[in-house]
Order: sequence, then structure tokens, then C-alpha cells
Amino acid sequence: MEDNSVICIKSLGVTLAVNCSVQLVFYAASVLRRLETLFNLSAILTTCACVLAAILVRFNTDSTGEANEAASLSQRQLIASVLLVLASLLQHKKQQEQLKGMKDTLILFTIPWLVQCVWLFTSGFPVYLLLGNITVLQPDLGASDFAGVFVWGIGFILAAVARTQAAAISSDTFVQTGLFRYSRYPQIFGEVVLWTGLFILCSGGIVDSWQWVSVASPVVVLGTLVFITGAESEADAEEQFGYSIDYMAYKESTNAIIPWLPSTKPVFHLLTSKV
Repeated sequence: MEDNSVICIKSLGVTLAVNCSVQLVFYAASVLRRLETLFNLSAILTTCACVLAAILVRFNTDSTGEANEAASLSQRQLIASVLLVLASLLQHKKQQEQLKGMKDTLILFTIPWLVQCVWLFTSGFPVYLLLGNITVLQPDLGASDFAGVFVWGIGFILAAVARTQAAAISSDTFVQTGLFRYSRYPQIFGEVVLWTGLFILCSGGIVDSWQWVSVASPVVVLGTLVFITGAESEADAEEQFGYSIDYMAYKESTNAIIPWLPSTKPVFHLLTSKV
């Protein structure tokens, strides 16, 4: 039977191909039909397709026709797959709404699709890598797995509750109740915690030393959510509510990302201050 690294790399290659192909199909359909409504749906279906592809690759047979040892799924692999699909449901409606004003400019309309394609594979990389590993070579479930699921759960609840609370408030006012009383962007904090928990879970199934490269996934996710998504949200809030004394007081007294910690110097100050 082939070496675990070879099997894993083949699996990652197939998953990457599926990720790009599904996104390309939805992108082409969106361009031809001049639609932006397929953006979030494509992210969910792409994630599902990638997980399914990574699982199906495991059922290939070797040269002797015998079922490959990689065919069976471990509990860790199954749990990680389910959690990744659930995480894909937390899509940013704002990104889809922004596409409405880009439909007439192909280049501008294309950029968010390229970013999403990279994001989907990068954020799901630890899970796809885990699914590529031979089950019998992985350690049994341990403390790190339970910790990862717990951390993921906390993050998912925070992100879901924050989005629900934000959706219940009119877009003409800023949210400062519920979780937003303790953080201006609790949904971003929740997502950072969520993806970190998923990596912790997947790290328990690492077989080869080179696979620790997957630590880059939560690092990239953290940077993207905080310094891109967060900075954009902060700039939009400044533009919409910057004239409000109540908003400025809220901004000065409430931390940007991490709940309960007062912010004397907002984390996005240098990114959003006007020259």
C-alpha cells in the first residue's frame, strides 16, 4: 500500500481541484445570469463537495484490488467533517450584498469569487488533510479532540448568536446590546474561536511531521477575519455612524474583538483613521 504522505497529498490535490471547479461553475453561472445570490450558496455546496470528494478518494483500491486501509473513517475524521460543513453555514451576507454593485464590472465581480475560493480551501485545509490520512495510523481520541470540539462549539454559538442579534436590529442603527455590549464585533471573535477549535481537533490526527504546516490555516483565518473583515466593518461603521456621539462613546468604551476587555486604543485605529 502507498505511503500515508502520498495518499494524503493525492487527497489534497483532488480536494483542491473540486474546490476550484465548483467555485468556477458557480462563478460562471453568476456572470452569465448576472446574479450575486449564488455567492453564499456556492460556499456551502463547495465545502460539502470537498468533504465528499476527500471521503470518496479513500475508497480507491490499490493495485491488488484490495480495499485501501484509508477507506474507513475514524470518529475524529467524521466529527471534523460535520463541524466543517456546519461552519460553512456562517456565511457573510454583507459580501454577497456588495456584489450587487459589482455586476457591471467583471474584474470587480471576479475578485470576491477568487478570494472566496482561496478562503474555502485554506480554512478547511486541516480537515481535508485529516481526511487524507490513513485511519489506522491516527491516534485514538484524546483530550485535544474533546478540547477542540468544545472550543469549536463556543465559537459557533458566539458567532451564531451575534449574527442573530445583529439581524434583529435595523440597519439604520448600531447594535450595542447582547454580545455587542462586550465586543463591537463578537461574530468575528466567535469565528476566530471556531476555526481555532477545528484546528485543535484536526491536530490530534496528524500522522507525518510535515502536516503541521496546517497550523498556517488558523493563522491565515485569524489575519483575514481581524485585519480584513474586521477593518472593513470598522470603516463602514465609521462612515455610517461616525457622526453619532453615542456611537463614538460606544466605540471608546467597548473593545473591538475580544469581549470584556476594555480598549483604550482600538485595534483598527491605524487602519481606519483618516489622514
